[in-house]
Amino acid sequence: MLDVAQALGRVSIVPDDMNCDVVVGTARKWLRAPRQTAMMWLSTRAERMLGCDARTLEPFDLNLALLAGLSRALELSSDVITIADRVSQLDNQLRDGLNGAKMIKLSSVGYVGTVTCLVRAAAKPVLEKKLRAEGIIVKWCDAEWDEPLANHGKSSERLRMSPHIYNSPADIESAVNAICTA
Repeated sequence: MLDVAQALGRVSIVPDDMNCDVVVGTARKWLRAPRQTAMMWLSTRAERMLGCDARTLEPFDLNLALLAGLSRALELSSDVITIADRVSQLDNQLRDGLNGAKMIKLSSVGYVGTVTCLVRAAAKPVLEKKLRAEGIIVKWCDAEWDEPLANHGKSSERLRMSPHIYNSPADIESAVNAICTA
């Protein structure tokens, strides 16, 4: 069994090439499908062992709105290579724009599509208000919950941003401007 939640929408998934019997994953992460949507694939061997196919495991009361949202997310994500390239470009634009910003320090460790910054704790309220006013969605990490083993001290807060295919270069520029002028 393979959980591909973090891979769907980021890399090409070809279950037949993965040498496994069950592939599952939430579609909410990189596909940006609605919450409560997921996908499952069963090999022929798994179908024989279970005595059914993946379709028979679907709930009998399908939510058509969620299904339509999942369908649209899959349409937008039909070319994963394009998605990965675009997210990488937006990620680089965000990192370049924030490099040297006075109130933050870019984390040296990062994955394409996730930009993490250390923000002086005293600057958080001002920055949080500015980002909210601009309609920019970010995540302020809870150190005890999100990164319990990281020791950042009480003098800084972790700000995480995740550009995605839905974002434009203008969106990234707006985020950089909001952060740099807060």
